[in-house]
Order: sequence, then structure tokens, then C-alpha cells
Amino acid sequence: MRLGAVAQRVASLSSEYHALSNTGKAWTRQLASASSSVRLNEDQWLTVLYVTCTGILVVTLCIIVVVRLFARLKSAEEEIERLSSSSARSWSPAPVHGLHRQHSLAAHHAAHHGPFTNVTERAHLHALHGRFSSANLEAHPRHSHKSRGGSDGATESSTDDGDGPNGMFELPGEQLVDDFGISGLCLVSKTTNVCTVMIIAGQAFFLQFIILIYIAKQLEPHPNLNKEKKLPVVIVDAAIYLHFLNCVQQIPSAIFAMRTFRSSFEDDEPWHTLIFGIIYLIDALVTPMAQLIIGALFLCTSATVADVIMNSCAVAYISGIDNMILAVKKQMDELADRSEDYPVVAFPVNKDIIDVVQMTFVVVPVYPMAFSCCMAYLGLKVFHL
Repeated sequence: MRLGAVAQRVASLSSEYHALSNTGKAWTRQLASASSSVRLNEDQWLTVLYVTCTGILVVTLCIIVVVRLFARLKSAEEEIERLSSSSARSWSPAPVHGLHRQHSLAAHHAAHHGPFTNVTERAHLHALHGRFSSANLEAHPRHSHKSRGGSDGATESSTDDGDGPNGMFELPGEQLVDDFGISGLCLVSKTTNVCTVMIIAGQAFFLQFIILIYIAKQLEPHPNLNKEKKLPVVIVDAAIYLHFLNCVQQIPSAIFAMRTFRSSFEDDEPWHTLIFGIIYLIDALVTPMAQLIIGALFLCTSATVADVIMNSCAVAYISGIDNMILAVKKQMDELADRSEDYPVVAFPVNKDIIDVVQMTFVVVPVYPMAFSCCMAYLGLKVFHL
């Protein structure tokens, strides 16, 4: 009897073990399916990118509109104060009354003595009229500018009727190439150097995108999803924050420089401008944005603090590959005693937009903090990188 009870007990335990084993296998399959479903396909990635870019664009436009509205109101108030103060200073009663008196005396003389027959008296009347007109023009400087026309009137109208407080920003060609790399070379290179620019750009783009592609292949879910990584989230946020600043620091200048793209080269043919423009857009906008998104997610794959630091150094130098190639070219030119004659590039800069960018990116870093927090949440909590 006792042996039978033990056998029944062993059989029940064996069945429970098999049931638990099947449950564990089922949970493992569900975990694997959940792990595979976390990965986004190409359409989902494009949707995330479109939504992010649209949101950033809408928020930026709203901030720019508000700042421009307050700037216009402030400039209107300053203009009213300036007009009131200038009118109060310019009106001097004594000289004007004296001119009125002389003019009235001349009119009285004409009324009592008939029309002027003497040439001297007619010249004296014209002199009085000219003095009176010049005094009026000096007393009302704004009317004198409007009545003159010419270059002064055009300058004033371009300043007052423009779209904002614009200023021209000038950079020497050598400094532009050192700072911007390939995109700067597109702004200052002559038409005869288009093949050289294409070859250098091809090398830089190949190296940059091959590294970005292989980094993107590493964006896979963590193999041990049930095991928490011993990594403080704040260090990931800080690394993505610095990565954001490194990627977008040249984008505002690149966007403003597009307004006068190759305006100093009048011998450009349409296909020259097209080639330079494509290279400029890839180097100034496409590569930094791809490096920004892929590099931020790659930082989330780090397992330790040391990995975060090493990965930050790895994604930081990608945008500087073209500068490395151009630095070698510049050194070879110096050794060969050759110097490129680059022109000075001037492009208009809207100070209102610069103030908005400085306020939201540097002083009150809304965009860097929002981007770092969103990308860290996506990488660590959604994608489980």
C-alpha cells in the first residue's frame, strides 16, 4: 500500500513537472515573439521619422511666429517714440517764423507793387522759396528721404519693409571649408573643380554611410530581456544630449547659407549647380540627421557606463570624416606651395530666428532635453536595445 502511494505521488509530480515545463516553453515562445515584434520595419521607421520631423517643425514655427509678433510690436513702439522725439527736437519756431515772415513780406510786396518785373527781385523771391523748402526738408527728415528717391530711398525701404532684422554674415572661404567640410567646399569651389569635389564627396559619403549602416544593424533587442541592464538612465540621456548638440551645431548656418547658394559664381551651368546642391544637401542635412537618429539609438545598446562613453566617441567622429580628408588635402597643398583662392561668402541671417534657436537650444535647452528623453525611452523601454 505504501509503495503504491509513493508511485502515485511520483506520477503526479512528474505530470506537474511536465505541465510546468510546457508552460515555460509557451512563455519562452511568447517572449521570443514579443521580442521580434518590438523591431520596427521600414514603414514604421519612416512613420516615426515623419511624425518627429513634423512635430519639431510645427513647434519651431509656432515659436518663431510668437517671437516675430512680439518683435514687430516692440519695433512699432520704438518707431513711434523715435518719431515723437525727433519731431519735438526738429521743430524750432524762431527760424520757421522768420521764413514765414520773409515769405509773407514777399507776397505783400507782390500784392501792392504788382508782378515782379525786376530780375533781382524775382531772383530774391526764388531764393526765399528755396530756403523755405530746404528748411522744411531739414525739419522733416523722413519726408526728405521719401521725396528724394534714389539709393537712399531704396535703402530705407529695404530696411523698413523687409521681413525682419536681417544682417549679412561673412566668412572667408578657407574658414568655411575648415568648419563645414564638403558643404563648405561646395560653396567656394570654382566650376572647374567640380570633379575634384565629386571624388572627395564620394569618398566621404561612402565611409560615413557604411559606418552608419553597420551601426544600424546593431540595433537589435537585448538578448536577456528579463534581466535589467545595470546602466543608469541619466548617463544615456546625457550622452544623447551631447550627441544632439554635436550633430546639429552646423545645421542653422547651413540653412542660412542656402539662401545665397553659389551666388558669387556667375559661370555656373545648371548641372554644376545641381551637382553642388546635391552634395551640399547630403553633407549639411542628410548625414547629420541620419547620424543623429541612428547614433542616439546606438547609445541605448550600451550595457555599462564604459560602453556609453566608448559608443559616444564612436558616433561623434562620423560627421568629421570629410573634414579629415580635406585636412590631408590642405596639408598636401601647403607642402606643394599651392593655395586655393576661395572667395568670401556672405549670406543673410535673420536675427529673430537666431534668437529663437539660441533660446530653445542653448539658454533653455527644450529641444536637446526633449530629444534625449524621447530617444532614451524609445531605445530602452520600447525597443529594449
